[in-house]
Amino acid sequence: MKPDDGNEEKNVPEAIHEFREEFRELLDEAKIEQLVVMIDDLDRCLPSTAIETLEAAIRLFLFVPKTAFIIGADEGMIEYAVRQHFPDLPVSSGPLPYARNYLEKLIQVPFRIPALGTQETRTYVTLLLVESIVGHDHAGFKELLVKAKAALNKPWLTYVKSAS
Repeated sequence: MKPDDGNEEKNVPEAIHEFREEFRELLDEAKIEQLVVMIDDLDRCLPSTAIETLEAAIRLFLFVPKTAFIIGADEGMIEYAVRQHFPDLPVSSGPLPYARNYLEKLIQVPFRIPALGTQETRTYVTLLLVESIVGHDHAGFKELLVKAKAALNKPWLTYVKSAS
């Protein structure tokens, strides 16, 4: 990138364009077909840090080919961060609250992962305990993993067995 000439406001769009070009060239030279960047625990950051991170990632990488972002965060906490970071904005923007609307424009494909239920939690803790005792290479542990996966893929069997 070009050295800073002291006129930061005027050069920001140009600097972003240069960064994108250099980054694209770097991916090509490294023969990277797809770069996936994971941003996790964003909801544990201060609201200003969370929003600055999201906006920096979007501003710099939005139109860079071969680049995707996965953002792991509690949606409610990020909405709170938006409200804290932009306190003077109206509460709603059309039918959606502004914070929700902001996130929906920012996140292209949201995946909402439900919290673990009681059965999933019990299975997970049991597998952790068994693995800590026998190790993950033990044949019995591998068999238990297969059975646990099958049981979790058919949750209705839990209710049928409980009812009888």
